[in-house]
Amino acid sequence: MSETIISVKNLRLPFVYDSCVNLEVKRGEIISIYGDNGSGKTTLARYLTGLERPEKMGQVMVAGMDLYKKENLCKLRRICSMVFQSPEEQLIYRQMKAELAFGPENLGVPSHEIADRIQKVISLMRLEKKEDIGQLSGGEKQRVALADILVMEPEILILDEAASMQEPGMRKIIYDAVCRWAKSKNRTVIFITHFEEELALSDRILEMKDGQLREVGPQEERVTFLPFLAGTEKLNGIRKDTFGGIVISEYTYGIDVYDEKEVIDYPGPKIRCENISFSYRDDEPLIENLTYSFRKGRLYVIKGETGVGKTTLAELLAGLRPVTSGQIRVDDMILPDKKKSRSRKFRKERREFWKEIRRTVGYVVQYPERQLFGENGLDDIAYAQINMGLSYERAIGLARKTLEEINFEILNTIKRPGDLSGGERRSVAIAGILILKPDYLILDEPEAGLDEKGRRALEQVILHMLKQGRGVIVISHYCEPDSRRDSF
Repeated sequence: MSETIISVKNLRLPFVYDSCVNLEVKRGEIISIYGDNGSGKTTLARYLTGLERPEKMGQVMVAGMDLYKKENLCKLRRICSMVFQSPEEQLIYRQMKAELAFGPENLGVPSHEIADRIQKVISLMRLEKKEDIGQLSGGEKQRVALADILVMEPEILILDEAASMQEPGMRKIIYDAVCRWAKSKNRTVIFITHFEEELALSDRILEMKDGQLREVGPQEERVTFLPFLAGTEKLNGIRKDTFGGIVISEYTYGIDVYDEKEVIDYPGPKIRCENISFSYRDDEPLIENLTYSFRKGRLYVIKGETGVGKTTLAELLAGLRPVTSGQIRVDDMILPDKKKSRSRKFRKERREFWKEIRRTVGYVVQYPERQLFGENGLDDIAYAQINMGLSYERAIGLARKTLEEINFEILNTIKRPGDLSGGERRSVAIAGILILKPDYLILDEPEAGLDEKGRRALEQVILHMLKQGRGVIVISHYCEPDSRRDSF
């Protein structure tokens, strides 16, 4: 019988009422842990990796070491590694090979072996021809973060939603490769997930609920999670266009009509891209000669493989990056291109201009922690209205009302942003944009890290916006609206 490599007894988790976690994991096991946002999954992972230390009443033993004792933490770092929800939290260098060499160099691995390991993980994670990490997409950075850990060959690997921004095909390739690696070397893997792929690969499945871990029995082991927007009604696909590797699908809510000329020449309010191109530095254009209109009252789903420019397009639409050429109009406002954004006159006038853009176009980024900096979750949601001139008291009241309206049952709003789970951070970031009631809402991988309740609540928010005649743009690998138009 395999030895026990992880043993957790009577562990109490902060912010999780009446929690008492018990867990035993054998060497070489692959297990999955799922549960609601804020249930303590990521916090448990932090205890297992020594990032948090248990109180005297709880015990965490990893490879025979009591993690309450500080002297064991240094040795723990050599055998237990974790890939975080946000990859940028653990990337150090800009150059790929320097980044991947950092871990094994610190472990004293011989240089010739480091070079061999790097080549293997680059191939395993499909990162060939990737050099500058700063220019990689969110999904590609996730693969770099995973390669960072695999190159060190830890005995225990914890993956916290570590491939949530990958397309389904790449996600399967990654986790098949991880599991083959683990089985060949008798390594232990813990998936923290809301996806079925990891559950299917696991030897055991556990649910975190009410502050405790419960093993899912044979009769329940086909745990299923509906894809984002898969269960919605009255969404009709009317149009699909491809621009390079980017695919844009357009949906109406409750209307089954399509008139090509009406869509293209629609005279009303819209975000209009006119022959836009964008490139980083002097590289070849990532987006080239794209012409498209995003109307109010419509849902747009943007898909494509990692690295094709989906997030870059979202940043252009929100005015966070200037286009290299072409023009973007938001209703009657023209977003600056690279030349105009550098002009002295525009810099002087830009404050009121950008206030109006932010009221009109709301953007929730891939990594919600970039948008959070308040004392607690409620302060973060209220910040946008305070910045627009509302008093603190009125803004907090509006933040509470916004949470009630969107039915996000996720917040202990006294938590600091750093203490929120990944799903809770995303929910706070979404609420912080919705409080402004924008005419257009752009969501970049909004379902990543959200539990089933959070995804269903967000679906209702999107449908509510469509019914109000506002536009929604979703970037997602897992968004599957229930289209009722066969010819789509």
